Amino acid sequence: MNRLLCCSFILAASACSDGGESELQNRLIQIRGRPPVDVAPISGFLGQPIYTYSSRFKRSPFIPESEFKANVTAEQSQAPPPDLGREKQFLELQEVSFISMVGLVRNKSNLWGLVTDQTGKVSKVELGDYLGKNFGKVTGIDSRKITIIEKISDNKGRWFARLRLIFMEENK
Repeated sequence: MNRLLCCSFILAASACSDGGESELQNRLIQIRGRPPVDVAPISGFLGQPIYTYSSRFKRSPFIPESEFKANVTAEQSQAPPPDLGREKQFLELQEVSFISMVGLVRNKSNLWGLVTDQTGKVSKVELGDYLGKNFGKVTGIDSRKITIIEKISDNKGRWFARLRLIFMEENK
């Protein structure tokens, strides 16, 4: 084993001898002495057509049409602007898509929906509470879903209402 290691070391050391360097230096001088070659410029990229998203205020394809309430949605009607100075509630820091309904609590006079966020924390909501990042206000609670009206800005100072539904999570 030692002989093999020793032979490998001698072979590697002899490969770094001075004989190959002069050939390499001569070749580099020869290449550097050539006149520069003109390279064709890179062709430009073809322009992509501008895509305008036009489905912003239409019904979500993930909500069954039977559940869609056109009179509540107010798709094309303007809504009053939200109170931007109001202190946000905890669930307003969460995306509505990460919130799911897990239960319902009621007594003689009140009804609360139980929702969970992506961390698994359970919170109760009632009519008038806010949740989601788009100023969503709870407008309805029943045994199957929580109805929310979100306010969406068109960045031109106008606000529009959009219906969102949070359905009861199925038992897994």
